[in-house]
Amino acid sequence: MAGNRLEQIAPKVRYIVKEPYTYYQWVDNKRVEVKSTRNVDKYLNINASKIQVDINQGKNFQNLKAVYVVDFSAEYQVTNQLQDIQEFFFDIRPPYGYSLLQNFRIEQNNKRLIPTSPENSSFPFSLSPGETVNFKVNYQAQGGPRWIYDANNQLLSNFRLIALANFPKADFASGIIPTETIESNEGRKFTWIFDDNVSVKNPFGVFTATESVKNTGILPRLLILAPLLFLWWLILLYFSIPLSLRDVTILGGIFFACLLTLTYLSRFIDAKFAWSLISPILLFLVWGLGSNRQASLATIICTISGGILPIFALLVPYSGLTLSIAGLLSVVWLVVRHWYGWYSYE
Repeated sequence: MAGNRLEQIAPKVRYIVKEPYTYYQWVDNKRVEVKSTRNVDKYLNINASKIQVDINQGKNFQNLKAVYVVDFSAEYQVTNQLQDIQEFFFDIRPPYGYSLLQNFRIEQNNKRLIPTSPENSSFPFSLSPGETVNFKVNYQAQGGPRWIYDANNQLLSNFRLIALANFPKADFASGIIPTETIESNEGRKFTWIFDDNVSVKNPFGVFTATESVKNTGILPRLLILAPLLFLWWLILLYFSIPLSLRDVTILGGIFFACLLTLTYLSRFIDAKFAWSLISPILLFLVWGLGSNRQASLATIICTISGGILPIFALLVPYSGLTLSIAGLLSVVWLVVRHWYGWYSYE
């Protein structure tokens, strides 16, 4: 439910009662108890709700994201079940998160009501005990690629919501399973029906279900582990050839430049193939670290076992096996280098 969305909050029928309360004040250095009354808001449950929502999907060409164009129509029925209250307020808010709202229209028994503010509309009305009144709400709105309905912590009675999504890949949101779902060539029709009273804690509605993006570039875990991979490679080089601070700086620049290149190339071609193209360039760049041919060859071995293979391991399904091979190759190289004195620095 997070992110941009069009969210319609269920209206409330409010009435005001006077309740007694007590407070204290000081008069002539004496605490005096004062009894008074204050206005407290109470709410009357809506008897019936019948909502029709037609949702069309457009596209915002500025950021190429989908937007919803919603035609909302609702009828609410209210019956005064109180004996001593006759003055009420019908509180209705336009949808949250809209970028365009038009034809916002509210009617009471087919008589149009003029809102004082588009953001907070409260309409007073009188209703005798046992009397029933009908309200209609209509508007067209544009907003984010989700439309949801929020019960606003109320009990829903005789509730019917029909959401017609005129586009493919529409799905219901928030896990509130529709009573009925009808497939069509153009989209889906979702219907929620609650004949008796029901409490709905989460908002529910419609969103666009997109397919999982398979080619997202470099794997996130590779970016998270990049500092550790660089440290692994650097330790192998440290125990193999003499390194100055300038060499470490150059190695860091080369390593992360290669990862950055891999990140962007993998958006267009397969990541494994992209790394296969970058690896020879990496080997060519580190060849010059050695002071002689044997030292340069040692640098190549360290780069393969400590840099190329570990990154490649995180791009293939058999990561554990490939990392084990890279680790074994690193250990074997260090044993050969230091036990047998494979080459001298001079």
